Amino acid sequence: MDYREHVELIKRWFVDRTDKSGVPSWEHSLNVARTLEEYINRHDEVPEVLREDMLLGALGHDLIEDAKVPEKTISTRWNSNVLSLIKALTNKKGDNDTQEYRHKLKGAAEEVLLIKFADILANADNSVKIFDSLKDEKWFKNSWMPLLYQYKENLFNRDFNKYPNTSKAFVIEIMNNINKLKELQRSKSLNIVICPPRSVCKKAITISNKLTRQGGLFALNENICHPHISIYMSEFPLKNLRKIRKLLEQISSEVKPFEIRSSIHSQKMDGYVYMNYHKTRDIRELQKKVINLLNPLREGLIREKDMVKMPDLNNAQHENIMRYGYRNVGSQFDPHLTFTKLEKSTRGYLSEFKDIDLSFNITEIGLFYQGDHGTCRKLIAKFKL
Repeated sequence: MDYREHVELIKRWFVDRTDKSGVPSWEHSLNVARTLEEYINRHDEVPEVLREDMLLGALGHDLIEDAKVPEKTISTRWNSNVLSLIKALTNKKGDNDTQEYRHKLKGAAEEVLLIKFADILANADNSVKIFDSLKDEKWFKNSWMPLLYQYKENLFNRDFNKYPNTSKAFVIEIMNNINKLKELQRSKSLNIVICPPRSVCKKAITISNKLTRQGGLFALNENICHPHISIYMSEFPLKNLRKIRKLLEQISSEVKPFEIRSSIHSQKMDGYVYMNYHKTRDIRELQKKVINLLNPLREGLIREKDMVKMPDLNNAQHENIMRYGYRNVGSQFDPHLTFTKLEKSTRGYLSEFKDIDLSFNITEIGLFYQGDHGTCRKLIAKFKL
C-alpha cells in the first residue's frame, strides 16, 4: 500500500505529538500499519477486500484518542468501516484507566485485534530497542509493563477462527519481546519470610500433604516448598541481591526473637488454605523495618503476577503495589502460613486439624527465590535473630 498521501494527512492531525518514548505519533502509527501489512502478507489469511481498510485503521488507530480528530472527519476522509475500526481501538478513558478498554477488546472482532496486536508489537519492539535510554522509567515499570502482562492475560489466549496463523505469529513475537524486556531488567521475584522451627514445619507439611490428596495444587516440604510466613514479596534486580543480604543481616542483628501465635485456619475464595496468625506489634514492626530498608532496592519493579491483578485490587492494595511492589503491607498485612491451594472450595477440609496450634517463637528469617502460588522454591540465605 502507498502510504504517502495518508501519512501527510495524519502528520497534520497529530501536529507535533509524540509517544512516551519520544517517537512522533505519526511515525508510530505508520510503523503499526507497516507491521500489520507485513503479517497480513506473510500469512495471507485476510481477504483482499478488507486489507486496505484494516491498514488505514492501523494508521489512524490513535486519531480519536490522542489527536481528538472528529469522527465525521475520519469517515469523510476515509470511510465508515475505517472509522468503526478506529472507534473499536479507542480507549475513551485514556492510558490511566484500561480496565474497561481491555474488556472491550476481549470481545472485539478479529480484524480489530490484529490491528491491536500490531500496535502492541510495535511498542514492545521499540521498548527493547531504546531500553538503555528510556526517558520515563517510572512509566515503563508502573504502566507499560503491567499493561503488557494484562494484554497477555486477557487477549493472547483468545480463539481466532478467521486468522489463526496471523494471530499466533503476532502473539509469539510479542511474547519474545516481553521476555527480552524481562531479561533486560535482570530481575527475580524474592520472598522474605519468617522461618518456623522444625516442629511447626513438620505439622504444616502433614496438613499440606493431606490437602494435596484432596486436590491441592502443591504440597509443602523441606526442599522446594518451604513452610513460611511471608513478610515481603516483590521483584528485585539481581544486581542488588548482595545488598539485600547485607540489610537482612543488619535487621536480624537488631531484632530480638519474639512469639507469634496462630489463630484459625481459613480458605480464601481463590482456593488458598492457610493458618492465620495474630498481627502483633512485633510482627508489624518487623515488616515495617524490612520494607523500609529493602523497598529502595526494588527500583520500582513489580512482579508479573501483581501486574496482571492490579485492575482487580482494592485501593489500599493498589497503592501498596505502586509504593512497595507488594500488596499486603500495613493494614493489608495478614500474617499466615499457607498449606496449599485447592482447585475449588471444600467444606470440612481441615476438620481433623481444627484445634491444631502452630504458635512458635520467631528466631529466624529467610530469603528465598519465589515459585508459583507464592511458594519458597529455593533458599538463598537464612538469618538468625
